[in-house]
Amino acid sequence: MSKDLLFTAALNKGQALLPEMHQLAQHWHPGVTARELTQEALSTGYLGRATEARIRDVVAVFSRRFLRGQPQPAEYLHELAQHLPATGLFAEVCLLHTAVAHPELLVFLQEVYWPAHFAGRHNLPKEAAQDFLHEAQKMGRTGSSWSEGLTKRTARRLTGTLTEFGLLGAPDRQGLRPMRPFQPHPETVVYLAYWLRELNLDVPSLLAHPLWQVLGLRANDVLPALRRLALHNWLTVLTAGDLLRLEWNYPSTTALLHDLTQRSIHAVA
Repeated sequence: MSKDLLFTAALNKGQALLPEMHQLAQHWHPGVTARELTQEALSTGYLGRATEARIRDVVAVFSRRFLRGQPQPAEYLHELAQHLPATGLFAEVCLLHTAVAHPELLVFLQEVYWPAHFAGRHNLPKEAAQDFLHEAQKMGRTGSSWSEGLTKRTARRLTGTLTEFGLLGAPDRQGLRPMRPFQPHPETVVYLAYWLRELNLDVPSLLAHPLWQVLGLRANDVLPALRRLALHNWLTVLTAGDLLRLEWNYPSTTALLHDLTQRSIHAVA
């Protein structure tokens, strides 16, 4: 994943969509394609009274975020959705993979949201996302010029997505969105560590991965966070001089999540 990936307006098809993503994650299982998922949703009606076109759009959002790459994030969301509601750990894992699928969201968090938070600001002005996208176009991050209407819509969707994920509040009369306190669950942090391990990253690359910033963890925060996780016996951090090694106490991310949902179901909901 790189900041060089082009921004898109794909968030206009759906923001967080947590209830819908939760339903789809429950009904998905390995081997099911987006087309099959769409047909089941249409035939059973478990997504409610949405039109056929809307259901196809929602499944396309699910596919973009959770059915790409190896391992597919949908495998882990399926495990979570079977035991947890569409809040807490489930929502935070969705946030991570939504940021992977939408570079504009990832970079907005890196360059606008978290710097404002660490600077002690209490809200974001309504122009923040729009200015961010204007600057992105100047830097060639969108690949082409967007109309002003498209820029405004995408800016609203960008901040709306963070509102649905719980990082921002609803706008006031001046358009200011309050920045909500956000502290990721320890289970979300250990999930990310295990998921990055599945990408076969070495330890320095794992610690420096940009996805930590989605959770508000700066470069110097990651290793101390992993040391705290070691207290839960989820992993072990070994150091000897300048050498650093991580030992994983579960054979896979699936095994980790199975244990988390069984023993911590109330804590992570």
